Amino acid sequence: MSREFGIVYSPKYADVLNPPNHPLQGTRYLESIRFFDEVGILDSVKLIEPEPATNYEILLAHTEDHLQLVQRLSEHGKGEFDADTPAYKGIFEVARLTTGGSITALHSVLRGHVKCAMNLSGGFHHAMPNQARGYCIFNDVNILGTILLNRGFQRILYVEIDAHFGDGTYLFFKDTPRFFTLSFHESGESLYPYSDEQLFGEGEGYGYHLNVPIPIWADDDAFQYAFNSTFLPIVTSYEPDFIIFQSGVDGHCRDWQSHLLLTKTAYQTVARTLRELLDDTWPKTKLIVLGGGGYDPLAASLCWAVVINELAKLNLDLTPYDDNCEKEPYENINVMEKTEQIVDELLPFLNPEKPDR
Repeated sequence: MSREFGIVYSPKYADVLNPPNHPLQGTRYLESIRFFDEVGILDSVKLIEPEPATNYEILLAHTEDHLQLVQRLSEHGKGEFDADTPAYKGIFEVARLTTGGSITALHSVLRGHVKCAMNLSGGFHHAMPNQARGYCIFNDVNILGTILLNRGFQRILYVEIDAHFGDGTYLFFKDTPRFFTLSFHESGESLYPYSDEQLFGEGEGYGYHLNVPIPIWADDDAFQYAFNSTFLPIVTSYEPDFIIFQSGVDGHCRDWQSHLLLTKTAYQTVARTLRELLDDTWPKTKLIVLGGGGYDPLAASLCWAVVINELAKLNLDLTPYDDNCEKEPYENINVMEKTEQIVDELLPFLNPEKPDR
């Protein structure tokens, strides 16, 4: 699949000026590109320069008041959007570039320049139409979904494996059956945004949205059980014509922004399942990938490399690179038993009918 996979990237992605103790730092992008080069990924994919998002594109998912607030705080270089999301000088330029990176990835696929594209700095799924929050300034997922709906796509599947539930994206699309949000994340009982887990959409969208809350201290076995039990029934029934895959890797066992204990194997399994599905079942279904969370630069670069290696079919040997897990559970629970219980409760919601064209 050489050169059929594109990575949208700019060194300016690293121009994040959050305080030194803030989890989101630009070093994760620099480290990722360095690691991709080290293992040979950059020899086999196409690097794509992102185009900054226009105000028109941002306003597809945000209010004029929010856009002006981001511009104003960016110019002043101080203030905050919420307790987790500080403003800094130039934050508007960084946010519009990373948002534009996701749009660039979408256009690269739609125009046939590459078969699949990944924006490393994408998947900012907490931002609301009138509020930046949870490290997220503009919600690029919502902008992408709106563009696709406006272009006439009927069944868009948004799959996220970020440790945090994408509440901003769920709320934006909860009333439509044409944009299915499927979220695998650490339970809101233990992690931001602490959302109600029983969310299946509303109105015409009821039954076309599903959260799969993974219990605290879940490992690869528990995660893969939850994913395999729910993803394939949904995707088989829904038959998407476009898939947006938010590949957040902050559930990794080195990443202290969650209580999950995943290794690169979990991310490899998800990526391989997606690739095989698109190759064997729906070869015309299009796919783009968004980086999402991942706040340990070494873990993020390794897990994103594993995802790219699978989706681009590069066949690189990444087994020598160890996960170097650091987290250990501080409470004793039967993770698999709890995961099975969660999945059993979700079974009635796994067969959505295809929405009318």
